[in-house]
Amino acid sequence: MTPTEGAAVGVAGTGVIAFISGNLSWTVFKESIINTAVNTAMIFIILLGAGLYNGFLALSQVPQELSSFVVSQDFSPMMVFAVIIWFGILVLIVVEVGLITPPVGMNLFIIPRHKKARVAKVTRALIFMSSVPNCLVW
Repeated sequence: MTPTEGAAVGVAGTGVIAFISGNLSWTVFKESIINTAVNTAMIFIILLGAGLYNGFLALSQVPQELSSFVVSQDFSPMMVFAVIIWFGILVLIVVEVGLITPPVGMNLFIIPRHKKARVAKVTRALIFMSSVPNCLVW
């Protein structure tokens, strides 16, 4: 049995159990299908962007030019390693600031969907306002 077949059996079994226990109504089933389609579309959009970026890198030959530049400079391997780590930390900080910065911060849209946030009546405006001090620290 392949992993895909195993996943299909697991989904079918879960669906049968949910239907028998009464937790799977027609409305819940429709919502789960719509959410699955939306999430699948988002994943495919990410893969499309990665494919376009890959094509750009192949056509522009930026990786080859960068590697030939580094080789021609006679940097020590430890220096190259330190620069790569520094660059990784810098990218991580920039991505995190982007995830918490309004109006596009993805984390700010995820927090209100969390069940505990709904119970506490946390609004999106409150989350945006509370993210400002974090952005000022960076």
